[in-house]
Amino acid sequence: MNSCVIIGDIVKSRKLEDLPAVVGRLKQALGRVNRRYRGELVGAFKVFAGDSFEGVLRTPRHAYDVYREVATALRPARARCVVALGEITDLADGNVLEMNGPVFERAAEALRELGTPRKPRIHLLFISDDPEADSTLNAIAALIDHARQSWNDRTYAIYERYGKDLVETAADDLGIPRETFSRHIGARGIDAVVQGEKELRRQLERISACDVFSSHVDM
Repeated sequence: MNSCVIIGDIVKSRKLEDLPAVVGRLKQALGRVNRRYRGELVGAFKVFAGDSFEGVLRTPRHAYDVYREVATALRPARARCVVALGEITDLADGNVLEMNGPVFERAAEALRELGTPRKPRIHLLFISDDPEADSTLNAIAALIDHARQSWNDRTYAIYERYGKDLVETAADDLGIPRETFSRHIGARGIDAVVQGEKELRRQLERISACDVFSSHVDM
């Protein structure tokens, strides 16, 4: 069967003084992911090898949101993540760490590549058998990542409220002037990031509707 494998790790985990706390946040984030997307899971997300994680979704529809959940939980530590679409030959009764198939090899190799010194740094990579779709997804993901490099805690707080509440309400709740809230949206690229995320989700929704993901059987 064809599915969406998501594998990732914590960037430079050996240099983190608070690694146990970071891993704890990772486990909590994966727990939220497993509950939120329970109906989409082929293999529940798990931590392995101390600082890595893996899980399988039926389709890539929610792949970006899984990465976003993990990345947000780990801040200021960073996560690397590969989203790979392809064939699973052995479902191993739903145990993701024992599953087999070509897609797992491709995903693991791609994650190793992300760990080698390179410029620019890549934190989210999509791979499939469709180079054109991959190029579009990866370009958007790279632009989002670049825009976030200058963000601080205040920017992230504004980002989490942007579009969900009135500016007046969100600014008052965060204890900042409304002008500051509005200025951050444009100056820090929050509006551009939100638009990029919408397009990523739209592209993933389109891919998920393809026939290749229509032959799943219930676990």
